[in-house]
Amino acid sequence: YKYLYGHNLVGLANGDMLLIGGRVNFPDYTYQNSIWRLGADSGTWTEAGALQKVSLNYRDIVLVIIYKYL
Repeated sequence: YKYLYGHNLVGLANGDMLLIGGRVNFPDYTYQNSIWRLGADSGTWTEAGALQKVSLNYRDIVLVIIYKYL
């Protein structure tokens, strides 16, 4: 998403990074429930999953997601 904001980035021990949720600024200002993973070796983004519920405060669920990917 080119205009994504309000998301969380979480670095994993293997160097990968998770991008969690956020909000698209243009054109419709929708909240996102997607989880994307940036591969440290490949440098490519892949969709890793989705949140069951869109929340205004993703920090409440980040620890659960981190546990799944460790």
